[in-house]
Amino acid sequence: MILFLLPSGSRGRTKTRTTSKTSSSVRQEVGSAQHQSQREAHRTLKQCYPRGEGVHLKRPSSLTLGSRRIRLEIMDCMPLLEAEQIIDALLTLNSCARCVFRFLGIFSYDYYCADEEDLLEILYRIRLEVNPKVPDKLSTPQNSPTISRSLQTTENKPICVTCFDLLYYADTLQYVNHISGKLQSQNYETKDFDLIPTLPISLILRTHSTKIYIKKVLSEKNYEYKLLYPVDLVKVFKHLLTGSFEKTTGLTYSTESLLKIKIEYIHDGTRNSHLFLTKIPEANFSIKRIKGNKGQGGYSRKQIIDALKKVRDERYVEFDSCPPLEVKTRVKQLDPVIKHESVYMGGRYTKFSRNLPQTPWIINGVRLKEGSVAEIIGIKIKQLFRADDYTFVPSGREDFDVRMLGNGRPFYIELKNPRRAASSLFSQEISEVQNQINLADDAREIVRVYDLAMVKQSELHYIKQGEDNKTKTYSALVCISKQITPEILDSINKYKTTGLTINQKTPIRVLQRRTNMVRQRQIYEIEARALEGQFMVVGLVTAPGTYIKEFIHGDLGKTSPNLSSIIGCTADILELDVLNVDLEWPPPPISNTIATKNNDANTSDD
Repeated sequence: MILFLLPSGSRGRTKTRTTSKTSSSVRQEVGSAQHQSQREAHRTLKQCYPRGEGVHLKRPSSLTLGSRRIRLEIMDCMPLLEAEQIIDALLTLNSCARCVFRFLGIFSYDYYCADEEDLLEILYRIRLEVNPKVPDKLSTPQNSPTISRSLQTTENKPICVTCFDLLYYADTLQYVNHISGKLQSQNYETKDFDLIPTLPISLILRTHSTKIYIKKVLSEKNYEYKLLYPVDLVKVFKHLLTGSFEKTTGLTYSTESLLKIKIEYIHDGTRNSHLFLTKIPEANFSIKRIKGNKGQGGYSRKQIIDALKKVRDERYVEFDSCPPLEVKTRVKQLDPVIKHESVYMGGRYTKFSRNLPQTPWIINGVRLKEGSVAEIIGIKIKQLFRADDYTFVPSGREDFDVRMLGNGRPFYIELKNPRRAASSLFSQEISEVQNQINLADDAREIVRVYDLAMVKQSELHYIKQGEDNKTKTYSALVCISKQITPEILDSINKYKTTGLTINQKTPIRVLQRRTNMVRQRQIYEIEARALEGQFMVVGLVTAPGTYIKEFIHGDLGKTSPNLSSIIGCTADILELDVLNVDLEWPPPPISNTIATKNNDANTSDD
């Protein structure tokens, strides 16, 4: 994926803001309002909002900036007289135009995509509908709170008291490039993304405080603020930021995307502004200290919102300022945390060595055996996906001195934070990495992999089911303390079809990882075949979790009955092979996931 970023060196709001709107007409730059005539301003606004893309909130067919239509839209939320009072009150507080729209109850997020200057023009027109004597926005700016903000430069404009200018900057390259630059450096292959912003928690309180202030202003005019909740700041911010991020990077925003981008914004000056809630008994708000967390932890945004619902307005103003106080600093952007959710690859493996553990054998930091099945398979697949790490998960396990033969043992590998997308893999590439594993120097004639394929996370439970429910077939080379006789063979083979139930206490050799308890296990089939002298081959079909070695020699009586007790003499196991794990794995290929080089990359590999 190649990200094309717009130039970030230019200064000034008009040149650095991207917009989510799409229009067949080219948007003309809005010049200084101080030097435009009313007629020029109106023409510019018509270009910004052509018919079919305009400002109508609930009925897309009526899209115009005519004052009559604007009045009808606002009246869908509240009486126009109330709206005019809210606009004046919030602009006097130095709230940004987008926050004014939030408190007016405008829920169409596309409405927020215009520049601040254009939104202020709309607010002026709304006020003009109520009071025709409102000073001319363009000719007498000094008398109008509406444009006391619009003529400010980005560097010295007042900071919005209700969003800390987060909405003002949400769709600017200053915010977008901060994220896209990090994404580009990580070299992810993706067509989409999911963006998860975290805003300062103090903004919840400031929204609540502003709402109380609006209710007070309206009550003084014998009006009532009936909007239960202003439009969610986080949702508006996310809509603006994701829209600009899409336009800048060419990626598509999707909540289903496996690529998660988390970005946090903090405001040091109000970091602890919520602590006063602990002093209001009816709020029932407390902060639990989290061990090792130096910050204020142990609470959530929902807990703060729930606490605010329990506090009456007249009680709230005793502890917090209404309206909220001005701030002198804007938010800080922390580095984005970008992570691709895990993807999974499944298959089967056979192991021909009697000196190779299934997973790295390390005890107390000391490696007891070099290499492992997990490393031979996992490292190559990790490199294919350019993943940070991997986890090898087999269906059951065999000891390092036990061979895994037959159709192989099912397994899957979890690839953590892969840079390579599964959808971009060709089936030939999976075959190639399978051959690389099988022909590698450390795996040649030791480990072989079969049936590698992508698997869904929802299918992983089959591996656990196989570990707990499916039968396994073994072949054991056994030596006993006396010569093999037909009677000894008969004493074993009488259970060939009937099987037997055994009780096994946890063997000493696995006590470090398993609970010490007695487990009942089933041996479904058992058959012995004599070799020379005191040697014989014993075949078994058992339930999962059966300790075969302990069944043969008895484990000092911890397994009962056992082969030694059945034949009446000492028996020991020399070699053990797993011949079959009865589990259909991997499942059928994921449709529309793996492509072939001879077909379009979006077609499935049958």
